[in-house]
Amino acid sequence: MTTQKSYSIILRRLLDRKRCINTTKNYTVFLTLNTLTPEGKEWSPLPGISLLKTLIQRAHFVRFPERHASELTEAEMLAQLGLSSTSAKQIVDASPKIDWSTEIIQQGFDAEYQGHDLIVIPTLETLRRYAGQWREDAYEAPYTSIISPTMSGKTRLLKELAKHVCVVYICLRKAGSTGQPPRSGLARHFIPEETKLNMIQHYSHLLIAILKTVYDFFKRPDISSKSLEDQLSEWFDYSFQIKSTLKVEFNTKVEYELNNLKTASSSELNLTYNDIRLGDLPTRNKLATAVSDVDEIMESEKHGNLKVLLAIDEASNLMDHTDRRLHIPYFSVFRQALSTIPSSMGFFSVFTDTTSRVANLNPTLDQDPSSRFHGRGVDLFAPIYKISTFDVFVPKDKPSSWNDLLSPERLFSYGCPFYLLYFKGARKINPKGAVQTTAMIAQAKLLFKTQSASPGILSSPQCFAILGSIIQTRLSLHAPINSELIASHAAHCMFIDSKREMIVSDYPPQFVYASAANRALASDDKRWIECIDTLASAVRKGLVALGDAGEMATRLILIRAMQKTKPIPHKNLDRIPNGYSVRLEDFLQTLSGKNPDDMKFDCSDEEYRNKLLDHGQVFFNHFTRISYTPSATDFLELLYRGVAAQCKDQQPGLDDLFTIYLAPPSTSHYSQLDLSNITFCGVQTKNRMGSVRMDESHHWSKSFAEIEGINNPYLILLFSLKATSSQVTWKPPELKEDTQRVAYQFLGLGEIDCLTPEMRSGLERLITAIPDDLLNLHDKCNQHTKDWVKQLTPVFYPRAPEEQTPQSPEPSQQPSKRPAPEPPQKPAQLPAAKKQSNRTQQVTKQTCAPSLKPSKRPAPEPPQKPYNLRAPKKQSSRT
Repeated sequence: MTTQKSYSIILRRLLDRKRCINTTKNYTVFLTLNTLTPEGKEWSPLPGISLLKTLIQRAHFVRFPERHASELTEAEMLAQLGLSSTSAKQIVDASPKIDWSTEIIQQGFDAEYQGHDLIVIPTLETLRRYAGQWREDAYEAPYTSIISPTMSGKTRLLKELAKHVCVVYICLRKAGSTGQPPRSGLARHFIPEETKLNMIQHYSHLLIAILKTVYDFFKRPDISSKSLEDQLSEWFDYSFQIKSTLKVEFNTKVEYELNNLKTASSSELNLTYNDIRLGDLPTRNKLATAVSDVDEIMESEKHGNLKVLLAIDEASNLMDHTDRRLHIPYFSVFRQALSTIPSSMGFFSVFTDTTSRVANLNPTLDQDPSSRFHGRGVDLFAPIYKISTFDVFVPKDKPSSWNDLLSPERLFSYGCPFYLLYFKGARKINPKGAVQTTAMIAQAKLLFKTQSASPGILSSPQCFAILGSIIQTRLSLHAPINSELIASHAAHCMFIDSKREMIVSDYPPQFVYASAANRALASDDKRWIECIDTLASAVRKGLVALGDAGEMATRLILIRAMQKTKPIPHKNLDRIPNGYSVRLEDFLQTLSGKNPDDMKFDCSDEEYRNKLLDHGQVFFNHFTRISYTPSATDFLELLYRGVAAQCKDQQPGLDDLFTIYLAPPSTSHYSQLDLSNITFCGVQTKNRMGSVRMDESHHWSKSFAEIEGINNPYLILLFSLKATSSQVTWKPPELKEDTQRVAYQFLGLGEIDCLTPEMRSGLERLITAIPDDLLNLHDKCNQHTKDWVKQLTPVFYPRAPEEQTPQSPEPSQQPSKRPAPEPPQKPAQLPAAKKQSNRTQQVTKQTCAPSLKPSKRPAPEPPQKPYNLRAPKKQSSRT
């Protein structure tokens, strides 16, 4: 399956070519990969020729039918297709295989649940409110969706909800998938293979069969006599398939009821088109009766407003199949069946998914392909995305030593709950490989089926997933990519407006994803270039909502330096990749390419510099935004998370901060972490061309930034990215007691040693990006496009010299019969005259250009300009 999937990637790559399909027969040959040439002759690969080469031969026939592909070498065919032998192999091998344990994942479903009152109760209250609000004249259907990033515990939330309400859980995972939870036994009825079904009737029958099964179960005397808690527990064991063991009795009962309904309705063949698209009246009545029966059997107050919750996991698979009669996805047909359920019956449904776009399950009205079939309500219930599973496993006890600080178990506890649970389970089975396996899962989830073998295949969403994880890049609120980042690249949904047109995605600080992003970048420098160029393009197009281009460039430089700096030797080899600590002096040497002893720091006493270089240790692999000025205690908390800080808006003096820990002379990693050893590095970025304005340098200090609790020497780094000067003079802080500042400057990208020439060029493109230039919206901007944009923005761009308004006409080179008139006096208090318009310029060129020969008639005198009444009057030139 993997090989066939990889081949399909090549096919899609070829299909993107404009000349790809020439005839219908070629198209058929291309898609089916049969053994016929376009001429219809049998074609089998020669002995020794790889299957990949055979694929290339056939694809080449499609694209170049006039040539005989078998006469070309593999390299020549690849060249014609715009590929190389290396990239072709990388495309085939692109999907990384992760050897993860199904047993460990299933054990996670049984782990003690954290944050019940913060997560489950608010979700339950929302669903109960929605169930009470459902009316067919107001809403499309009684359903909503749960939106949350991968590995954040959506399925586990449904399991916890099942302790409070009757949950009918169905997982529509694709057949053959090894993902968890496994595909439900009833999934084949939600996505039937039979193509001639009346789908609206089929889904209505399926809902009736499920509701009839619920009714019969809770009506049993041995069930109805129990407490609500015991009833729901019995139902969970009967129906909720969260592990590999099928719920045979439940599945058999539903299928039995479904077959009875189909048999009873088989004679009803005279259906109208409205019956096919909206549901026939007899079936709708049966569904209303079924849900009413369930409502009646659960009438007691202990069940509340919400009696039955139908939970469909992996619901996007309903979008992959289309009803041939209505030409809309199965999802839309199923939603139409749901819409016939009467209100006030205690029924509601919820859809969850990891890889579907938000718009798939909660489309806006203008993007809903089935909206033309809805004659009643059009509103959708707001999706549920405020699920507080983040950081639920962070231990209350703080790390006591540097060794504890770097503990993988502690660092995996930050962020989504899955990674800590998986790491603990994997460590029992394979202690040596637990860290690597967990880290690889994080990378696969962050980049989602990434074409990771080739640096040139990273998509824009993958680039922003990397950038978001390391420097917390936030895109424009209306950018469609936000939805994809949430659905497929581990971003968190922070906000969705009521019309589902504005979605905010974000990457909160998670060490495991930062490590995965760093690992992807560190694997090949070309990945750095691709991410930098993607960011530069987004800045030019105004797609980046927060962040100055220069400051983002500096953060990327600091992350790069951390990657290239050698780690502090550590006895504990079981550490997270790209999640290690470094010595400050090594870090500065990586940045500058100089021995720190030779670097010319600005400081009032060399003792301060020496203390930082001798004892300073740094530990971070990503940046996050903060809304406050940190104190010493805050810097210690940042150190715990392994994160640096982007300063709050309008922070005095500094743009970025990271913690420096002054380790005591003892070399033991088990020595106690002490708040008194905390200090920091403050970063100031300047992105102006020319010499550095150091008259503000006294503001780049602890005292001006109002950072409290730091009693140690601290470091200030200036990054002047476009500086042309080679020397600067630092001004001391204004506060006389602030004497322990140690400062250094990087004047231009050329002084940063850890960058390659290609990276410098990429960062140059980033820091010179102009977001308000509309030309930047066009990636391939030819002269016609430039002329068109400039015509629509006539004032934005400077005019060429030949287009500018000429000055007053010069006198003729030969004597005129009458003196040239003097120019009129300019008003005394008016600003300089504005330039003429383009149209005026053309007239000027034709009528006002000085003649090289004497004019036969006097040149017209220029009109007199109006006087300023407050200025003294003088004679005009005409007078």
